Amino acid sequence: FKVLFVVARAEVDYLSPARMDEELVVTAVVEKLGRASLKLSQEVRRGSNVLAKAQISVACVGVESMRPQPIPEGMFDKLRVSASD
Repeated sequence: FKVLFVVARAEVDYLSPARMDEELVVTAVVEKLGRASLKLSQEVRRGSNVLAKAQISVACVGVESMRPQPIPEGMFDKLRVSASD
């Protein structure tokens, strides 16, 4: 694929601190999928404690042009399945 995904917008709520040596779990769920963009909902957890929540908007751009490009079909299909789970 000759595309990149770039962060267009990030909104993060930091709820509790973490230390560098802690094992954390980071999740990402596709909330909205467009032809050239997607919105992710993310959480950072330590055990059952949520340390941070984020809404991330990502755009698909061409490597050379850095202009919006459609998400490649195979990748789009996998993201669509993920979004519907």
